[in-house]
Amino acid sequence: MNHTNLERLIGSWLIFSNEELNTPLSEEYFWAYQEVCSLVYDDPPKAWEFIQQACCREMSEKQEMRFACGPLEDFVHNHAKQYIDEIESFATNNTKLAELLGGVWYRDTVPPEIWKRIEILRGEPWGL
Repeated sequence: MNHTNLERLIGSWLIFSNEELNTPLSEEYFWAYQEVCSLVYDDPPKAWEFIQQACCREMSEKQEMRFACGPLEDFVHNHAKQYIDEIESFATNNTKLAELLGGVWYRDTVPPEIWKRIEILRGEPWGL
């Protein structure tokens, strides 16, 4: 995915994630949600690139919530073991990622020693 396509995907995902479901705009941009899901599960390097770039964009509170409990949480649950060094490095220099990690909930797919490293990085865990 080139830079232009990545920027288009991020922008489209942000539009989708700011909308209520089943609206004309959410349906128009649903492809971005599907593409990001595919990246997270099928192409971790591109998903990590998406996460890093999206963390540099302005987000509404709704977008931040959907990002944290969506692609970021899925990425952590599926790839934190392989990407923990990259996550630590980026979150150390990007307070937004550290804050968004507060919205990621623990699942036993993440080894306890890796989760402890996530907990050190993240801001205050988000409540319900």
